[in-house]
Amino acid sequence: MALWTCGSSAVFCRISTREVPRKSTLRSKEHWNGRASPAAYTSKTLLPRAADFPTGLSAIKGDVVFDATRLYFENMSAESGGGTLHLSGNVNYAESPLRYDVSVRTDRVRIRYPEGMSWLVGGSLRLTGTTASGVLSGKVTIERVTLTQGLQVAGMLVSAKEGIGSPTTSSSYLRNLQFDVEAVSAPDARMEWPGAELQADANLRVRGTWEHPILLGHIHLLSGDLYFAGNRYRVTRGDLNFANPFRLDPVLECGSNNDDSAI
Repeated sequence: MALWTCGSSAVFCRISTREVPRKSTLRSKEHWNGRASPAAYTSKTLLPRAADFPTGLSAIKGDVVFDATRLYFENMSAESGGGTLHLSGNVNYAESPLRYDVSVRTDRVRIRYPEGMSWLVGGSLRLTGTTASGVLSGKVTIERVTLTQGLQVAGMLVSAKEGIGSPTTSSSYLRNLQFDVEAVSAPDARMEWPGAELQADANLRVRGTWEHPILLGHIHLLSGDLYFAGNRYRVTRGDLNFANPFRLDPVLECGSNNDDSAI
């Protein structure tokens, strides 16, 4: 845990670390963007992870600068999901409750959420809110979607009537976290699971909450191969449409031709 104090104000960060940053330094500056006598914390090896969150941050580098009212991130980067994240923003602790506005940008990172799905994406996200609740918004580009449990998850996608929930969480903050993220596919985006590799075009909006995410939009299956019961099938066309704003209830449409091996 870390406690940063400036004057009569304090920032309390509930984070767990596996390694204490030996080369971190705490220094004061006479002037920083017109604010008098702020302090700065330089991190090189901090490894925080929030409870119940599917991934953590490692190799955090950069400056945390704070004055009497706010904490700012300067030149901050971290590693997560096989990629590098670039963070910016601030935390306002002069108000009650504490408020934050943090942005993250990455060229490529793997996100395993919800359970059974893995996304390889790049883009920018913004997290705003208070210690009680928050909103995660932004836009990402999808390179690959992997259904880690194969046809079991694929079948659940097209048959679920109550929505696909993420792992339950004991965190009241995560339960109150709202999504508003636009997701579009890269030109060579793929959708995969054991026994299938499909080219896809997608335009989705992620809404809902941490435990009950909702997808709106469409995934067009352009081509690819599907192996089932020892047979190989050539996929010529397919559409997976998400139109229900209250639950994950997609409609699947597939095209076929005269070739018995094609669907």
